[in-house]
Amino acid sequence: MTDIYELNSYLLDYFSQNITDPEKFKGILVALNITEKGLSEEELLALTNARQKEWKMILAIFKTFMMNYKDLWKINNETFKKVIRIKYTQDDHAYAVKLHNDIAEILNKKTSNSIRKLEEETYHLYMCKNYFKLKEAVSNIENFLLLFNPNNKYDLCRYWQNLEQRGFDPSSEYTKAVEGFELHYRPTQEDTFMIILQVSPFLKEFSDFETNFTPQFRHPPIR
Repeated sequence: MTDIYELNSYLLDYFSQNITDPEKFKGILVALNITEKGLSEEELLALTNARQKEWKMILAIFKTFMMNYKDLWKINNETFKKVIRIKYTQDDHAYAVKLHNDIAEILNKKTSNSIRKLEEETYHLYMCKNYFKLKEAVSNIENFLLLFNPNNKYDLCRYWQNLEQRGFDPSSEYTKAVEGFELHYRPTQEDTFMIILQVSPFLKEFSDFETNFTPQFRHPPIR
């Protein structure tokens, strides 16, 4: 394992010392290392301002360490992930935090809505502790309807647990979100009722994760 680690480390050093812009190279590799579901070529280039030629050069050397699924790229070689983490982010936590925030911004501006986009965006907002934007993302009714499913609802609960600790109450936020949705889209009463039928089960399930930050009215004292 040590020999493989040292070889990977040498390969990174050699490549970064022999390219025009080492910062772009570093940004792409770290982004591929910290992504949750994977990033597209377009997202990586927009994130780092790299050119397609530079991306293809990285692929030519490091593709064997990466996984590509539905045009989304991420590093999946554990030894290589460890090398990148130690060399680039272990002693520079602020760099990783900034990159998490930048990825969330790029996804918000450049990528059309989908479950994958929301999974990735909310993950990076959570990792960079941008709690206000995380609250805005998960309390948006359209986003909520995409995220509240068996595969994502536990992440949704985890996000709201942290948001509660920062003073955000999900019941209050979703009440405001439903009212805003009605003002903007003018849904029928039946459509509004169906939205409430989605939000209510989530709030019920979230109450099972009750913490000391849960508002008093949700767990009144027994008299």
